[in-house]
Amino acid sequence: MIKNATNIKPLAVSIFLVVLVSVLLPADISYAITIKERQAAELEQLEKQEAEKVAKQQAAAKAEQQARARAKAEKKRVEQLAAETEKQQKEQQAADAKRLTEEKMVSESKTKPVQKTNIIEPEMVAIKGGCFMMGSPDTEKERGSDEKQHKVGIICPLNKSVRTMCRTLLTN
Repeated sequence: MIKNATNIKPLAVSIFLVVLVSVLLPADISYAITIKERQAAELEQLEKQEAEKVAKQQAAAKAEQQARARAKAEKKRVEQLAAETEKQQKEQQAADAKRLTEEKMVSESKTKPVQKTNIIEPEMVAIKGGCFMMGSPDTEKERGSDEKQHKVGIICPLNKSVRTMCRTLLTN
């Protein structure tokens, strides 16, 4: 019997270990599964957060690109507007200068001769630019041979004396 008692001790220890393992092991396994599930959920959450972060960065980059495009278009529009305004101002200045020149020529042509210390200013008349026929027609009486009618063109306006002048008149 002693022989059998010594064989029972290892058998009892083995049974105890089997029971212990069968009771504790499922708890450890379920705890390990819970940890893995938690880690998987945390990893999924981190991946979701990273995806949201990337999406926000892409949206911000797109918004910034659109803002730059709008700013570039606005800058171009402002430059075109400035160029157009400058062109209109130059045209207005040129028109004003031309008008003032013409007004000055007209007012000068209406002045009467004024005697200034031995200088006589002749009465002038303004002649506008353009084309006209000069000379006498063939049907005119007492027409000279050098008075043939011909077309004359004046490129720019000029002033002409109303009377014929000679040196003796101007120096006396």
